[in-house]
Amino acid sequence: MSSFAENPLNVEFTILDGKLHREELQFNRQPSPHILYSTLYEDAVSKPFPDRGKEGLSIFVGRAEQFLKSEVPLLWQLEKKRGRQRMVVVTNLRGNGFVPAFRKVESSLGDPLLVPVSFLRRRGKRWDSLDFFSHGTSRSMEGAAPRLKRLKQRGWELVADRLSQTDRAIKSKYFETLELERGEMQASFLDGLANCRLSAMVGIAGQCLQKQHLGGLLQEDLLSQILVATQAAAAPVANSGWRFLSKRRSAAELLLAAEGEQWVEEGSTLVGQALKGERKSEFCVSKILQRLQCEFQGKFFTLIRVNVDWRYRPVSEIPVYWTQNSTSPAGS
Repeated sequence: MSSFAENPLNVEFTILDGKLHREELQFNRQPSPHILYSTLYEDAVSKPFPDRGKEGLSIFVGRAEQFLKSEVPLLWQLEKKRGRQRMVVVTNLRGNGFVPAFRKVESSLGDPLLVPVSFLRRRGKRWDSLDFFSHGTSRSMEGAAPRLKRLKQRGWELVADRLSQTDRAIKSKYFETLELERGEMQASFLDGLANCRLSAMVGIAGQCLQKQHLGGLLQEDLLSQILVATQAAAAPVANSGWRFLSKRRSAAELLLAAEGEQWVEEGSTLVGQALKGERKSEFCVSKILQRLQCEFQGKFFTLIRVNVDWRYRPVSEIPVYWTQNSTSPAGS
């Protein structure tokens, strides 16, 4: 594992609850430099989509019942196939509904290594966290309400069980002594998530999470550590022109990123990497909705959100890598 990545981390929210969707691309430096954007579930599961090539942290966000949609587990497995770190954020929960919601989501996703790590409540710009790396009788729970102690204990048991399935040291100590140190549990979890052996679930109390809070959610202590660990585990990304990030409105709108101070104008033509059995895809930029430039590790990156007119539309898979062909309108 490298100590740092050569590119900002891609953080994609797949939005199951449409009211949480944000149009804008964002670049944030804290807690670790990352590109933040959201994709509506309906766009994520519709063709054309990239089978491989998308990288970074994938976070599914919605109410527990929305994870029962038939295509959610298929998309979850596709993200695993792509080699992405995966998280679930379940909204609109009460404390006594956390474990039932976890069981519902775990069953729907078919993921036996989903780890329920924390229950969050927002107070202004701060997030109060009840994490499950220590048990219900720990010193930190002295004076807490019995229902919180019960949730803490049940969450700790679930975390210990999941970690023991992927970490021999945790398994040995857990089954021999039924005691685990908070630090070693947290370190095991972060390593397992960053290296795609585990996935994670975070619960949100009530309606504390609104679309304007998505970026701030990643500033919460544990989520900050997840971003830093994921960034450290990220493989370098080849500098191959423009990279596909996401699509919207049946691929009429695209989000793209490139290394360097790239310039794209309305009328520019981009050509996609040829895929097996298909001709090269090609589109013309019809409108620039957003252009964002950022600097990381001494290098500049350009992010764009554009409306496109397709000249040669991909049939099933959208290419990940694109090159700028000209500044002339497609077909001219």
